[in-house]
Amino acid sequence: SYMTSATLRSKKRALVIGIDQYVDKASTLQTCVADAIDLGKALREIKFEISQETNCSYTRFKEMTDNFMRTIQNGDFIVFYFAGHGLQSDDKNYLLSSDYC
Repeated sequence: SYMTSATLRSKKRALVIGIDQYVDKASTLQTCVADAIDLGKALREIKFEISQETNCSYTRFKEMTDNFMRTIQNGDFIVFYFAGHGLQSDDKNYLLSSDYC
């Protein structure tokens, strides 16, 4: 079959983050980390390059997303997965890191 050079260079990349543990112990979740790990394994099986982190602080979360964004090339197939708490304020949605207070 015919493949363009862009198709040959494109990569499958995923950023997978799961957070169960939060500073506020009442916010603790049970399966987000396990879900993220399971998805990472499944994506690796189909040849994705995975950036994965669990229970990360805001600093690490931002570092992971910034680094991931820099790796993306035109034509890449991208998956972003986050399991954890979120917050909506003033019609904006936020993903919460483990050190959110």
